[in-house]
Amino acid sequence: ASASGKKGGRNVRYGYGCKGEPSGGMAAVTSIPLAIGARIIIEGEIDRMGVLAPEACVDPILFFKRYMKYWDNPPTDVKQTLYEVIEEL
Repeated sequence: ASASGKKGGRNVRYGYGCKGEPSGGMAAVTSIPLAIGARIIIEGEIDRMGVLAPEACVDPILFFKRYMKYWDNPPTDVKQTLYEVIEEL
């Protein structure tokens, strides 16, 4: 995810990315999150109704704990799954 704009009078880009991914290329990168999301819905772990963006209704810690299990070398702590980027434009 990435966004750019002004912060403190400066033009900046801010974003997050995953430090890993499952092997299997694009098929794994798209199908595994979909399956995790379906399981979260089936198990009733979403308590909000309506048309919502995933980040508005899925607990990111829960999602990444499940997603990183499919990585070849997952981190030991779920909070290490993402990296942050801030750059001046």
